[in-house]
Amino acid sequence: MDALLKLMRQHTALIVVVLFMSGLSGVFLLSRSAQSNVIETTALYNAQVYADALTTFRTLYTAEVVARLQGTGIDVTHDYKRTEHAVPLPATLSMMMGNQLSSTAEAARTQLYSPYPFPWRKAGGAARRFCPPGVGRAERGPGDTVSSHCD
Repeated sequence: MDALLKLMRQHTALIVVVLFMSGLSGVFLLSRSAQSNVIETTALYNAQVYADALTTFRTLYTAEVVARLQGTGIDVTHDYKRTEHAVPLPATLSMMMGNQLSSTAEAARTQLYSPYPFPWRKAGGAARRFCPPGVGRAERGPGDTVSSHCD
């Protein structure tokens, strides 16, 4: 025990430096972990805000525009650009809105998921871009939140 105390007295500065560096490393690792959690939480919150906005937009467009057009001779179709007297489907307009958001806000990207996408769409639905477990969870119901991280 005396030998240990003598060794500690002789190397006090070294011991203090080692303890200080260990503590500093621990603080650094904890702050890095906390920063990662904040970034992930913020990203998920922002994604939920975008998803809620698009859902609200689709619901409002369907109720206030599409429903009023029934029986007026104006078609609601995916091919509205080539069809005279036509407006886009809610899903089509939602995808356009998502694309517009993506072009103005680089970090914001939307993907409308459907297990039955239009076969002529280039993207072919979210199943090709979304991890298979995410697709399975999304098919359970609209109330489930599904997220994936893309690098």
